[in-house]
Amino acid sequence: MKKSVALFLDNSTELTVAINETENFQVVFATDDGVSAIDAVKTFKPDAIVCDIVLKNLDGLTLLEKISGCGAKIIVYSAFGSDDIIRGAKSRGAD
Repeated sequence: MKKSVALFLDNSTELTVAINETENFQVVFATDDGVSAIDAVKTFKPDAIVCDIVLKNLDGLTLLEKISGCGAKIIVYSAFGSDDIIRGAKSRGAD
């Protein structure tokens, strides 16, 4: 079975490794920098993006605005349990 291509946008290597070890996903790019993530979305055309809200140089919500319409399923997470963040992510295209 072909693995789906995934981008992982966070500074946690443990989570990157855990996702990469699943049978369904191959993490082809991992970073904690929102600006470099924009280029990675264009280069790799991922099936899925797992994104933290807190990133260097460009926060996750602003990143979502810039990559909306990329065709990937986008999963956003945060240690901040704010309804505003959840609404903001969904309104910018997060699944």
